[in-house]
Amino acid sequence: MGEPDAGHGDDSRVSAIGGVLVQLGVTDAVTLAEAAILHLDHPRWAVWQPVDGSGWTAVRPAGRRQPGPEVPMLWVHADSAAELGRRMSRADAGLTPPA
Repeated sequence: MGEPDAGHGDDSRVSAIGGVLVQLGVTDAVTLAEAAILHLDHPRWAVWQPVDGSGWTAVRPAGRRQPGPEVPMLWVHADSAAELGRRMSRADAGLTPPA
């Protein structure tokens, strides 16, 4: 799967997932759809959704190791899911591939 950066150029997936959530009676379906797409596109990241106007936040290990107390972590913040996806992609691109 590519890196479409949820909510930016990926409106059809947001719409499809959001539509299903609305049918199930889920409130704030678009935000949940954006979070689902971010997770699908960036599976190594944990994503926090905005609450009461706060921004999006994501974190992942700063390498290929599993998270742990001694492992450095990368944190990114953004005002929108689309911007968070772009920042996550840039952070992933900056990691050195394993030898």
